[in-house]
Amino acid sequence: MYFNQMIELQLDVESLARRVAVALALLHWVACIDARGVQFFLFSSWKSVKSQFSQAGSLPQGHTILRVGHFEKARTIEMNEDGVQLAVEAVKQSPYIPRPNQRLSIQKRTWDAFVSSYIAASDYILRQRGERLRLPRCFINQVMNEERDWSRLQ
Repeated sequence: MYFNQMIELQLDVESLARRVAVALALLHWVACIDARGVQFFLFSSWKSVKSQFSQAGSLPQGHTILRVGHFEKARTIEMNEDGVQLAVEAVKQSPYIPRPNQRLSIQKRTWDAFVSSYIAASDYILRQRGERLRLPRCFINQVMNEERDWSRLQ
């Protein structure tokens, strides 16, 4: 599903970006893979919820679930700058990761939500590994720099 389709469906794209960010942090710093080729899937479940305002008695309420799959192309990364570079290269190929330096306000908010959640999740994961705490920030900075360079070529 494309970003504009998520907007049209009135999905909370910032919340989804936060979930993708946490999943990516887990893939990078727990599973130690670059996430190359990994896909993120949205599933919805619906249940009826009683509403005091509804004459019909109940309203459908949705719950969106994010799942991750297709790890065949993912490569193991080291916990160093070389590993970060592999992760950056993998993200450049992914349509699921928000992009920095976009024009629309909603795109900027989505990127900001992604970054803050990725850093927070990474800090929590790496909290016992002092010197490695810089790696998630290095990843985000490199993604931003790569995106600037890539945008110039278009």
